Amino acid sequence: MYDPYVDEPKVSCGRKRCTWVCLWLLLVGACLVFIAGFLGPFGLNKYFQIALKQTLVISSTDSPGFAAFADNTQADSVPIWFSAYVWNLTNPREFELGLEKPKLNEVGPYVFRENVIKFNFSFPDNGNEMRYLTWKYFVYDPDQSIGDPYVDRVTTVNVPFQAVRAGLGGDTWWGNLAFDVVASMTNATLLTEQTVRDLVFGYNDTLLEFVSKLQPGTPIQAPLQVNLTSKDNTAQTTKYDTFYTGQSDLSQIMQYKEWQENTTLTVWGSDEANTVYGTDASQFAPGTSDADQLVAFVDTLFRKVDFTANYTIEVEGITLWRFGLLVADFANVTYIPSNAAYYAFGPIGVLNLTSAQSGAPVFLSKPHFLDADQLYRDAVIGMEPSYDLHNTYIDVEPTIGTTMQATKRLQLNVRVAPQLLLYPNVTETLVPVVWFEEKATINSALAGTFKGSVYLLQTIVYYAKWVGIIGGAGLIALMLIVMVALRVHNVRKDPDTHYLRQRLATEGRGDPDDRSPLLVNR
Repeated sequence: MYDPYVDEPKVSCGRKRCTWVCLWLLLVGACLVFIAGFLGPFGLNKYFQIALKQTLVISSTDSPGFAAFADNTQADSVPIWFSAYVWNLTNPREFELGLEKPKLNEVGPYVFRENVIKFNFSFPDNGNEMRYLTWKYFVYDPDQSIGDPYVDRVTTVNVPFQAVRAGLGGDTWWGNLAFDVVASMTNATLLTEQTVRDLVFGYNDTLLEFVSKLQPGTPIQAPLQVNLTSKDNTAQTTKYDTFYTGQSDLSQIMQYKEWQENTTLTVWGSDEANTVYGTDASQFAPGTSDADQLVAFVDTLFRKVDFTANYTIEVEGITLWRFGLLVADFANVTYIPSNAAYYAFGPIGVLNLTSAQSGAPVFLSKPHFLDADQLYRDAVIGMEPSYDLHNTYIDVEPTIGTTMQATKRLQLNVRVAPQLLLYPNVTETLVPVVWFEEKATINSALAGTFKGSVYLLQTIVYYAKWVGIIGGAGLIALMLIVMVALRVHNVRKDPDTHYLRQRLATEGRGDPDDRSPLLVNR
C-alpha cells in the first residue's frame, strides 16, 4: 500500500486536469489582454487609416468623394453663402471738403449662393497631385437678403479712381497734377454712386476705359468680387491650382503645390512670405489637436494665415475644435518684426495689399475694424465691432481634419488722400467700402453619414479594446479561482489524503482537517 511518508507522491488525474485547465485559461486570458491592449488597437487603427484614406483622398475621378468635391451645386451639397454688407457714405460733400469725418451706414446683407464648379481635372504623379480650374459664380437669394442689390444705390469711395491715381504716382506733386488732368478729362470723381450689384461685381468705369486705350489689355472694370460667367470665361481668365492629394502622405492632404500655376508670388518682401503654402482651409491633416497651429493659403489675401484653437463646439452632434485667426498675422512690425515682409508699417489690425493690387491703396481688416487700432474707428463714424458678428473662424473635426463649419469675414478699406487741385481739403482716411461674409455648415445628412461611419468605428475600437482587456483579465481571475477551488477539492477528496487522515488518527496526531499532509511532522 502507498505510504505518503515513504513513497513518492502520486499526481491524480484531477490534479492534472486542473493544471491544464489553468494553463489554458492563463494563455487565453494573456492573449486577449495583449491583443486588446496592443495588437488590437494597432490593427484597428491601421484599418481606420486605410478607410480614412479611401474616404478623404481624391486621386482620380473615380474616388468616392470626387463628385461632391468637384461640384457644390448638387442638391445634397453643402451650400456656401456669400453676403455683402456695403458702407453707404451719408455725408459725401462734407467729407470731400474736409469738413466732417465720413459718416457710414451699413446696408445689407445682400446674400448670394456661391456656386463652385471645378473642372479640367488631371492627377499628375500617379494621383499624388490634383490639378484643376475653378469656376465660381454667385446667385442672388432674395429670401435671406435685406434689400435688392439690383435696385439699391450707395455712395462710396471710387476704387478705380484711387487705383489709377496710385498708378500715376499720386503721392508726388507731379503725379497729382497728371492725375488731376486725366480725372478732369474723364469726369472721374473721388466718390461714386452705384447699385450694390455693380459695386460688388463690377461696372464699366470711364477712367479705366481711358487707361485701356493707352495701355491695351487694362480691364475696364474693377470688381470687388469676381463673378465668372461660364467655364469658357473661367478658362480664359484664370489659371490652374494644384494640390497634393495625400495619397502617399495623408499629412499633405489638400496642401497647395501651386496657386494659379505659381509656387511663389512676387508681391511681398521676402521669399518666405511669397511662398505658396498651406491648405485651402477646407481640409487639414487627420489627427488635428488643439495644440496644432493650422496654416491656410487665402487667395484674397495673397498669403498664408495661421489659425489657433480656441474652444470646442458641437454642430449636428459632432464635436469640433474652433480655430481663430492668429493675432500676430494682423500685427505691425513693432510687435512682429518679420511682418515687415508684408509691409505692415501702419497701426495694427489691417493687412496692406497695395503691393498685391498694383499699388492701389487697398487694405483688408476684420469688419468694423475689429481687433484693429482704435484710431481707425475714430477716423470714421459708424463702426460697432462685435466678436460674434465680425470674427473669422473654422470649425474642424479633429479625427479626420475636415472643416465642417466655417465663416470668413473681411472688410475692404481704401486709403483716401488729398488731391492737388480737385480735392485739396479731403482728410487722409482709411475708408471702409464693403465687408464680405462667406459661410458654410455641414448639413444633417452628411453629419449622419459621418457619425455612422467614423464615430461608429471609433466606438467599436474603444469598446473592443476594453472588452478584450476585461475579458482576458476575467479569464486570468477565473484561472486563479479554479486553481484554488480544485486545490481545496483535491486536498479534501483525494484517496491519499483519506488514507493519511486514518493514519494520523491512529497515531493520535490530532485533527488532520486543519493541516496539510506535507506539513505534518513525521
